[in-house]
Amino acid sequence: MLSYRLKSAIVGVESCSTGMRVTNIERGTVLTIPDTANETGMVEIVYDSRYISVYLEDIRERGERVNSVGRT
Repeated sequence: MLSYRLKSAIVGVESCSTGMRVTNIERGTVLTIPDTANETGMVEIVYDSRYISVYLEDIRERGERVNSVGRT
């Protein structure tokens, strides 16, 4: 898995009981994305203990790679 620290905020989409809800993910947040061969499209990440779908392009363009949380 790869981890990225956001240099600027992005938006994601969360599925909830009333439909879909747009969620802002703050600058400085470290997101871990699942291993994927895809360069574009959406992936599901965990943010604030919730499952949120975000665009890979947003994470890669607005984030910087960091070591995985808990690894050196």
